Amino acid sequence: MENAWEKHWQRFSSLSETGTVYGKLATKWKLQLIDKVANSILQNHFQVLDIGCGSGDSLEVFRRNGFIKLYGIDASPSAVKRCKRKGFSNIFLEDARKTSFPNGKFQVVFEEGLWEHYRNYEPFVKEACRLSSDYLVALQPNHFSLLGATTKIGWELVSKQKGGVREYSIPLNYFKQLILASGFKLTRELFTPFHGYSCMIFRR
Repeated sequence: MENAWEKHWQRFSSLSETGTVYGKLATKWKLQLIDKVANSILQNHFQVLDIGCGSGDSLEVFRRNGFIKLYGIDASPSAVKRCKRKGFSNIFLEDARKTSFPNGKFQVVFEEGLWEHYRNYEPFVKEACRLSSDYLVALQPNHFSLLGATTKIGWELVSKQKGGVREYSIPLNYFKQLILASGFKLTRELFTPFHGYSCMIFRR
C-alpha cells in the first residue's frame, strides 16, 4: 500500500485534483468541516498531529485558524516533500501503525482519509489513540450512506489512475468501539451534507 500512496502523491499535488465530480464536492465539504472543528471546538494553542497528512490540505486549514504547533506524518516521501514545500517543517516519514513518538505526545491527533484504505485498520486506530493526550478527531467516509457509496464507486473507478489506492467499506461503529475501548469518550459527531462523511470528536 505504501508504494500505491507514493504513486498517488507523485501524480497529484492536492485532494482537489483527485476524484470524480462527487468526490471533489465531498472534499470541499470535508475541508469546511475541518474548518469548523478547528475554529469552534479545538483551541489553536494545541499541538496537532495529522496522521496521513498527504498534501497538507488539512494542515492548511488548521494553519488558517491560527494553529502553529502542527505536525504531520505520511508513508509517502512525495507527500512529505509537498507538505514541507508548503511551509510545514514538522513533517515526518513514518508508518502510522507504529510511530517513533512517545505516548501522549500530542494534544490532538487528527485523521482524515487514511483508515478506510486498509483492510486491517486496527493498528492505525490504536496507534492514534496511543499518541493522543486529549483529543482524537477522525473524519471518515460513511459508505453506507447514498453519497458515501457513490463517492466510493467513483474512487474505485479511477483508482488505477491514482496508483491503485483502494477504499474499504468499514462501519463507523467499528472505529468508535476501538477508540472508546482505549479510554476516550465520543463528545461530538458532525456530518457533511447527506451524511457522506462523519467527523467524530473524542476526548480522554
